Amino acid sequence: MNKKYSQSINYLSILLSILLISAFSSSCARSIPTPQVELADAQRQIVEAVRPVPETMRAIARVDYVDEKNKKRAVGQELILSADDNAQLRMTVSAFDKAIAVLVTDGTTFGLFDVGQNAYVTGRATPDSISSILPVRLSALDLHRVLFGSYPTDELAPNAHETAEFYWDSKLGGYCYALPLINGATQKAYYSWPDKDIFRIDVSNAKGDVIYRYEASNFTSQKSGDVVYRFPDKIRFSLPIEKADVQLRIDKRDLDVEFAPAVFRLLPPQGAKVLVVE
Repeated sequence: MNKKYSQSINYLSILLSILLISAFSSSCARSIPTPQVELADAQRQIVEAVRPVPETMRAIARVDYVDEKNKKRAVGQELILSADDNAQLRMTVSAFDKAIAVLVTDGTTFGLFDVGQNAYVTGRATPDSISSILPVRLSALDLHRVLFGSYPTDELAPNAHETAEFYWDSKLGGYCYALPLINGATQKAYYSWPDKDIFRIDVSNAKGDVIYRYEASNFTSQKSGDVVYRFPDKIRFSLPIEKADVQLRIDKRDLDVEFAPAVFRLLPPQGAKVLVVE
């Protein structure tokens, strides 16, 4: 090979490497500028914004998760929510178009039927009972809040809003609303601007370790009657310490549908084993 040609190739390779490293470094250090709005005004708009909530919502979703054997799994799920004070919720998990588990809660008690085990479990509704079918570490009421576009409030510390922090996060490109929780934990909700969508929620323990993360994307608007609602079509719940990861991809969403009261009741099927838990 010609010596001058070889040297030119080497110089070109070095120059290309420098450009790539420079581009990578600049992308890693990317800082999204603060919007041209006063911080106090942005905070007022976000805190005071009240989005409309449909009376009911039925969502058909694909759920991807990692099981206890660290294998990726995918199931179908139907969620039916009622926006009343009782946080009524019905979740049906299916595989190959057949139901394998059904959970119903009125926010106070729950009923869970495992089709494969022919077992019916009932007791007080807690985040653990919800997590038995959708591992999100949320109460039924907080799950309602998140799916309807808000943030969890069950574990907020007393006077949390009076001591909250509000600032622009240049790395994530959103306004952060940081609220203190009980036991010294902190909840940070990140809002896009100017849409004011909550695209991420981080809950950190007193040490600063993230113990829970919610992420939302692909926000779309949907009209029901004269009201326009806005929801994310992709939702991800993760617990970094437990290495739990659940992703929901909404395929279809029906709003303000009338459901018979029986939809939110689940009695033990005849012949099923019944277990009452505390």
